[in-house]
Amino acid sequence: MTKGFTDIHQHLVYGVDDGPKTFRKSCAMLQMAQENGVKRIIATPHVEPGVNDFDTESFLKKLERMRQYSEQQGIDVELLPGAEIFYTAQTCEFLMENRIPTLAGTQYVLVEFLPDVRYQQIWDAAENLLRSGYIPILAHVERYKCLVSRPQNAYELKERLKIRYQMNCSTVVHGKGLLVNRFCKKLLQNGLIDAVASDAHNIDTRPVRLMEAYRILEERYGAAYAQNLTGASGGLLFSL
Repeated sequence: MTKGFTDIHQHLVYGVDDGPKTFRKSCAMLQMAQENGVKRIIATPHVEPGVNDFDTESFLKKLERMRQYSEQQGIDVELLPGAEIFYTAQTCEFLMENRIPTLAGTQYVLVEFLPDVRYQQIWDAAENLLRSGYIPILAHVERYKCLVSRPQNAYELKERLKIRYQMNCSTVVHGKGLLVNRFCKKLLQNGLIDAVASDAHNIDTRPVRLMEAYRILEERYGAAYAQNLTGASGGLLFSL
């Protein structure tokens, strides 16, 4: 059985993006995460470097308030800072100036793009991040048409740049259509997915579903890989 999940992609903190708007709603998400077997959350608000201002100080204060609530309520879930970064030309500069957080203060960064991003744009962004000393984790890899329509692109990124791939729990649980499902199955069967995370925004339409996703992954791909994907193998996901 699992030792508790690590959720590396969750919009837990209130009032910073399109996630929960109030402290109470954040608390409800935290309680749901605990019920789902989550032991560790990296809070990843949306950040668009150089496009929209992001108040890192306010985010960290709110995260600390969530930690205090967790301790007071006896909720055994570790909370760490991070960000889901929409890649822009200013991303590396902002990271090096500590203006936006990496995942749990490590060299790993969770990055996203528009669904119709060109393959070369992902490649160039990954190269820039690596050159700047960061390891890119591509958020919800199943969303990008340039990879889904040409899986060899996903293989090439992984082989040549060692980029990491994160898949959403909702995709594992519900699927996203024939083409996406085939793409996801191929990557999972070949061990190319590095993490499955909730990308939770609330408790209703986009909830934490790690337990359900884990059970499906365990049945289809085995316990060892399911535990690695969800950070439940006893070690820390990505050695964070």
